[in-house]
Amino acid sequence: MGVLWLPDGALLSPRWRWYSRSCTAVIVLAYVLIATEPTVTEIPGTENPVAVKWLQPLESLFLLFPLSFVGAIASVVLRYRRAKGVQLQQLRWIAVGGLVFVAVYVVGLGIRLRLDLEVGGLANTLLDYLTFAAYAAIPCAIGVAILRYRLYDLGIVINRALVYGALTATLAAAYVGSVLVLQLALSRVSGGTDLAVAGSTLAVAALFRPARSRIQTWVDRRFYRSRYDAARTLQVFSSRLRDQVDIEALRSDLNSVVRETVAPAHVSLWLRS
Repeated sequence: MGVLWLPDGALLSPRWRWYSRSCTAVIVLAYVLIATEPTVTEIPGTENPVAVKWLQPLESLFLLFPLSFVGAIASVVLRYRRAKGVQLQQLRWIAVGGLVFVAVYVVGLGIRLRLDLEVGGLANTLLDYLTFAAYAAIPCAIGVAILRYRLYDLGIVINRALVYGALTATLAAAYVGSVLVLQLALSRVSGGTDLAVAGSTLAVAALFRPARSRIQTWVDRRFYRSRYDAARTLQVFSSRLRDQVDIEALRSDLNSVVRETVAPAHVSLWLRS
């Protein structure tokens, strides 16, 4: 739900945190339900080896999936009404790209329903290509906002996408692998499949926080080196601060750390007498 953080990488207000977390939970649950369906849709008659039947009654929660997009669009509208200056221009370009895609998609869907076009036909294929071309309006509009109106804070969104994308892939691989391994180990035990699923779920839940921390550190070190170096500098300074008793030496260290991490145009330190 990166739309919630456009265009400055921050939520509209702290009140939107619960909504962002709820949308993330709904999206994750939707993918888990798809991955654990009892049958494989693409191959009729094939059973899913990682199927979890007790999760299937939650399929009604799929209705919350489109509602999450409605809320994200509402946050952009509210932000647009409050925006001024450069941020307003950024949002205008992004809104134009989104409106072009939505308009083409809705018109194409209406034509398909009105004319009852045949799947795989020439007209239907042309509408598909037109929809894909209209989708390119969104990244093109974001590109204009980046190059012309300094939309560089999207780096925060990209950072989060890298971290949580890698985290999702890691946890999914760990879950599937642990389920298969535990099923083999508990194959002789009655209810081995349920035990394997429960054990894998607990293991993945315990793995979430340390995996996220390690992936965040790796992303910062690999793609955001300045941020990683700044964090390391602050960590070294905080450890040295515990043993520092000389005020002049402390002032010199503090000024150098601020220059290295923040790089301000001017640094001044006031000490209360």
